Amino acid sequence: MPSLLVNLILFLLICFIVNIQVASQKEKDKVLIFCAIVQVLFFQTFKDINSLPDIPGYIEAYKYICREDATYLGATGYYKMQYGYYIYNKLLSFISDNPYYFTFVTGGVISLSYIFFIKKYSPIIWFSLVLYLMSFTQSTFVLRQYTAIAICIFSFPLLFKQKFIWCGLLWVTAITIHPTAIFYGMIYILYFIKNDKLLITFYVALFLLLYKLLPMFVNLFVDNVDGYLSYLENDSVEYSTTLIYIFIFGMAYFFIVHEMNSQHKDIDEETKLMIKMLGVTAIIPLAATFSRTSEIVPRLLMYFTFVQFVVIAKTLDCIRLRLVKYVAYILYFFIFFYQFYISDNSRIFDFKLIFE
Repeated sequence: MPSLLVNLILFLLICFIVNIQVASQKEKDKVLIFCAIVQVLFFQTFKDINSLPDIPGYIEAYKYICREDATYLGATGYYKMQYGYYIYNKLLSFISDNPYYFTFVTGGVISLSYIFFIKKYSPIIWFSLVLYLMSFTQSTFVLRQYTAIAICIFSFPLLFKQKFIWCGLLWVTAITIHPTAIFYGMIYILYFIKNDKLLITFYVALFLLLYKLLPMFVNLFVDNVDGYLSYLENDSVEYSTTLIYIFIFGMAYFFIVHEMNSQHKDIDEETKLMIKMLGVTAIIPLAATFSRTSEIVPRLLMYFTFVQFVVIAKTLDCIRLRLVKYVAYILYFFIFFYQFYISDNSRIFDFKLIFE
């Protein structure tokens, strides 16, 4: 049985044991968050680097950067490199050159950003964590981009404190680590769109723009930024995945936006922005499918899909009919389990621990 599946079953068992205890939900959530952190960091740290793509290059680059005579240009000979990521590696090297230290810290930065985001915003923390444990596999080897995504996630709450300078600085930092982080800048446009008609206009314009120009943007990117031609050979977004994004967005819009509006209740600004972001995750795969550039889409969507763990929990929290809520729980779990275990893009059988 794949170790990641064992990990999921173990966490589900922990959820059951914790949730039947006589304690406040806050105390239960603390235990579950702690367990999730321990489990995820264990897998992030002790993965077999030879069982996954990209990781051997990252490790060799880190070992080189730990040398006193290391240079940025020299590091590019080991793996794709940006100045921000080189500096990040150099800072880590001041403490240790051990590769497990590198995977532990980097895995911690990546996974803790998701878990703290869930802790801050999710009304059903245990289920959000279950969904995340079925989704973090790619982050165990796509380290550089997920480090950039983590920085973007940490900047999310700052938007609502109107700390725009800090948001901008973190965004630029993320771009220096991985250039695809420029795509996250769309969140600032969504943040300032407050009118439904304007939002619909934005979505339509985005679809048409990407349908016409995405192939050109992709070619310009891979032609002018070294090391990214392989993105055109990556796993393309499956049609089922496109339908999944549309389903998650549609459920959120109906049960959160529609139901709250019908009850004349206000939706908090954070939730509004998350739903807008899910709208983007539904539109971009459609545009990419029609323009035949679906290979690079999964890489771009990652800057927006982190909100799904929270939005799904908020959607479930808004469903009042018990039967409908149970069916929704099952559907969401199946959707993520399909991507985790069944999908052609799943890496669950490739992933190995050093002990295996």
